[in-house]
Amino acid sequence: MSVLMAILLGFIQGVTVFMPISYSGHQAILQNLIHLEMPERGLGVFDLLMNISAVVSILMAYRRELVAMLEEGAAFLQGKAPENPTSEGRLSPQVRVIYFIIIATLPLILSAPISSRIDMLLKNTIFVGAAMIAMGFMLFATDRFMKFGKKNEKSMSVKDALIIGLAQAFSVIPGLSRVGTAVCVGLSRGLGKDFAVRFAIFLSLPSVIISILVSFFAAFKTGMDWTSFFSYLLGFVVSIVTGYLSLQMLRLLTRRRRLRYFSYYLWLAGVLTIVFSLIF
Repeated sequence: MSVLMAILLGFIQGVTVFMPISYSGHQAILQNLIHLEMPERGLGVFDLLMNISAVVSILMAYRRELVAMLEEGAAFLQGKAPENPTSEGRLSPQVRVIYFIIIATLPLILSAPISSRIDMLLKNTIFVGAAMIAMGFMLFATDRFMKFGKKNEKSMSVKDALIIGLAQAFSVIPGLSRVGTAVCVGLSRGLGKDFAVRFAIFLSLPSVIISILVSFFAAFKTGMDWTSFFSYLLGFVVSIVTGYLSLQMLRLLTRRRRLRYFSYYLWLAGVLTIVFSLIF
């Protein structure tokens, strides 16, 4: 892998994974319209580094919150906290977040058996373009017409977590954004702006961690191409930096009710994708 290719892929990973503009949609465009040879997901050292970079970016942005969750979670497992996770205020906010992440992750696990069929849609760029346009409308409607609430860790309910989880499972469709969908649905359920973004980001961690484990064993089998080590390292660093900046931008634009800015980009990208698909 060349240095420029590694930097480009690292940039795409960092920007599209956290901003609500769909990593899968851009992957489909690059592979099928621009004919860019991207490494196959789940294979190789580079894919492992890209997955790790996502976790590092999240740690940089939410290190205090994550440390608190680990500490409180450990205390709960040791029997130092109440045992009713559904009762408002009886558990620490950090333990409640962990509980709700588990609840919201269940629908994604149930959708795993059909993941291979969903991946086939990556080759249908007309469908991907339409999905990106739909994602744009979701962000625009949420930003302009939704009345944002103030729910947080203490007032969020199991029903809220389950509905957000179902939305995330649905958003595995190429062209949709998992983070963007989770944020929009979270806001529609009355979550506060900052908490909606934080919960959506934390909700992405289980799938990223699973991807790390899968790519680790795959990389162990395939071995390391040491001639590309420097390129991999540059791509890794670029992905971390752009991922962290993308997280900060998502937080800022959500706080200021500017999610529609992402809509304009998605509409343009979606329309161009459909047009080029029909022409070429």
